[in-house]
Amino acid sequence: MTDSIYDQLNAYGTVAKQRVVETFSGDALDTDRWTTNNNSGTNTFAMSDEVDGGFKITTQAASSAHGSITFDNIKQYAHNGSELVCVLKRNTGSVRALAGLSNNANATSTAFQMATVEDRTALSNKAVSSSNGSSFTQTQSSTAIDTAWTGYKLALDGTDIKLYINGVLGVTKSTTNPTVNMQPIVGARNESSTAGETQVRYLEAYNT
Repeated sequence: MTDSIYDQLNAYGTVAKQRVVETFSGDALDTDRWTTNNNSGTNTFAMSDEVDGGFKITTQAASSAHGSITFDNIKQYAHNGSELVCVLKRNTGSVRALAGLSNNANATSTAFQMATVEDRTALSNKAVSSSNGSSFTQTQSSTAIDTAWTGYKLALDGTDIKLYINGVLGVTKSTTNPTVNMQPIVGARNESSTAGETQVRYLEAYNT
């Protein structure tokens, strides 16, 4: 009998914790899992019609238009023991492409708690953003922003948020970190009057 991937990667007898794996394949988003959110403006959500294209969020052509996908506020991932892996790119326009964990569909406001990776045209380098519900801060890595597919991993342990970029540690952040349970989020927030786009083709989240 062949062991599962989980059994191959973990010691025998280890009890699996909450985990989700999303490949964004097929002709439609899995709406039993994901909810689309027009946080500001009227945005477009669609599967990409290209090889390995995944899913696209395209903002309305208006400043601060913001769309996201989340778990409809089902918060299954711990602020002090979880990881999120994704393959993401900022595709077009002056846009804030983000993915991570949040306690709300809007992961760009101080009022909400979250930990996200951002590839943002307003910054020089890829960054970690986090909020504890009263303060919001960003810490940039030394990796320049771009429009290429990039693999990210966020690791939260209650003390630090660590961001790995294509397998290399890029940021360790210990300020304004979240203190509540959260849900996966992928989003695009416009930073100009021209429509912008975030594209995602893989996401995995799990408790540690």
